[in-house]
Amino acid sequence: MDWGRTRRNQKNDEKEPPKQKNTTTARDSSGKVDQDNMAPADIIKAINDLKTDLKGDNNTLRQEITHLGQEINGKLDMLGAEVRNLSDRVEEAESRVETVERWAAESTEALTSCLKQQKVLQQKLNDLESRSRRNNLRIFGTDWGARLGELLGSWQRVTGSLGAEDDVTRRARYKLQSFQSDNTAQRDEPQRKGGKIKK
Repeated sequence: MDWGRTRRNQKNDEKEPPKQKNTTTARDSSGKVDQDNMAPADIIKAINDLKTDLKGDNNTLRQEITHLGQEINGKLDMLGAEVRNLSDRVEEAESRVETVERWAAESTEALTSCLKQQKVLQQKLNDLESRSRRNNLRIFGTDWGARLGELLGSWQRVTGSLGAEDDVTRRARYKLQSFQSDNTAQRDEPQRKGGKIKK
């Protein structure tokens, strides 16, 4: 073995710079950067490219978020307006229901009062009807056998003091005349049969 030659080759190898891979192909097929073989300028360029990409992505995201926020704000405004509208309608409905309930209570109370009054009036009417069907005309202060003139005179004195109308007086006079004729017929009946009249 030639030791001298080997040493020379080693010296030559030391003088020659080590061979580097092509820096332009620093990215492999998957897109990853081969960091062992990149020069500092390439790293700076890659960082700047990354910054540019990130800035673009950030701007796009910012615009999308702003647009989304505007849409959400618009929808929230619409919902707020609808809620206010519904709230106004509910308040109006509550006031109407309260008015109807108050009216129903007042109507029920008025109807109950009317029914009570009707019952009282019906009782009075029944009482008056039953009394009007009876023959209960009595004149106090006159004798049973008094003459018609005396009865009419006392009747006119009574009706005059009460302020009765002429129509009432006429009706009373008619009634007394019919009463007097009935009494006369009853008194004359025993004489026709031959009986005696007791005095």
